[in-house]
Amino acid sequence: MQANLEQYAAEIRETHAAVLACDKNAKDQKRHAIKVAIACGQKLIEAKKMMEHGQWRGWLADNCKGVSAKTATNYMRLANAEREQVADLSQAPTLRQAYIAAGIVKNPERPEPNEFTKAKKFAHELWELLHGTPDPERMANEIQPVLAWYQDFVAEKQKREAALHDGFEMAA
Repeated sequence: MQANLEQYAAEIRETHAAVLACDKNAKDQKRHAIKVAIACGQKLIEAKKMMEHGQWRGWLADNCKGVSAKTATNYMRLANAEREQVADLSQAPTLRQAYIAAGIVKNPERPEPNEFTKAKKFAHELWELLHGTPDPERMANEIQPVLAWYQDFVAEKQKREAALHDGFEMAA
């Protein structure tokens, strides 16, 4: 039995060391991703400078498959932040944290509830007002179709707004 415990102890130490190595590698990979994103942003900036006004998005779509305009913009903003030393991006643990440090995306302390969450809360409150304590089964049958419709409505609204926003960016 003692031999089994010694074997388990050795395996536990070995696997723990592997976990620590994997964690370190993951952190290193994430930091490397930030450096590569900055380098990509610098290349995007240089490429954009070579084009006439209005050619950028079309060129990007035709020549850089898989790189959305939003991602390209984020990479360029990251490269500019690094160049202007807006933030110490080398300490950011993830690409998202680098975006936050550079001011590219917001870091809400407490995110605003989205439209669907607000609608769901409203539906629960309405149900309680109309019927007292909610009956989950009945609620699922009667409220969920309304919530599903509302979620589809919000998604379509967001698509239309994004398309409109993209249209304004193209015109600028």
